[in-house]
Amino acid sequence: MPTACSEAMRFAGKTVVVLGGNSGIGLVAARAFRAEGARVAITGRNEATLAQVAAESGTLAVRSDMGASSPVRI
Repeated sequence: MPTACSEAMRFAGKTVVVLGGNSGIGLVAARAFRAEGARVAITGRNEATLAQVAAESGTLAVRSDMGASSPVRI
C-alpha cells in the first residue's frame, strides 16, 4: 500500500514535457508534475511568460508555435 510520501513523489526520476505549459491548464499541469517530483520542460509561444515560469520554477522553457509548423511532404 502506498504511503502519502510515495504518492506525492510518483513522478520522481521522470521527465515530462508540457506543450503550452506557460499559461492556463498547461501551467497548472506543469506545476503539478513538478510538485510530484518530475523534471519538467514546457513549451509555449510567449517568450515573456516562458521566461517568467522558468525563473520561478527552474523548468526548461522552449519557445515554439505548433500552429506554425511547415507542412511535411512525403
